[in-house]
Amino acid sequence: MGLDRPIYVQYLAFLSRMVHGDFGSSFLNKLNVLSQLLDVLPYTLELVVGGLLIGILLGMPPGVIAALKPNSMFDQILRLITVVGISIPIFVTGIFLVGIFSLKFDLLPAIGGGEGSNLKSHILHLILPAFSCGFLMMASIARLTRASLLDVLKKDYIMTARSKA
Repeated sequence: MGLDRPIYVQYLAFLSRMVHGDFGSSFLNKLNVLSQLLDVLPYTLELVVGGLLIGILLGMPPGVIAALKPNSMFDQILRLITVVGISIPIFVTGIFLVGIFSLKFDLLPAIGGGEGSNLKSHILHLILPAFSCGFLMMASIARLTRASLLDVLKKDYIMTARSKA
């Protein structure tokens, strides 16, 4: 296995094999690592797309509203939520969401992936992880949207258009 060689030589050999599509075999179950990665790739893509949709759909509208009403109560609350959303690690958000929506209110499943079940069950199993991943993105998108829109609203051509209207 080359464990007698220095670590940098092992790493370079691994990178060389990886470039050629050989990720090696798992120490735990002796299966091909690339095939295991490809098996879970659809679930990863679902999670990424779900988190992205949640981030965009729940991040842009509040950012726009906060920019249109700067320094309002809504704007201050949004800024607080976005700072908290950016500051809390994703795994803490996930644990918090599972505690509330699965354990306290029993609304969503806490574990499982919904494999081999109907579409409704599959989506229910995706909600908590997707929202956990999307919360950080939602906070970032809301802050970015607010800041960008505030910047654009202060441009001269916007002021001219408003004065002519």
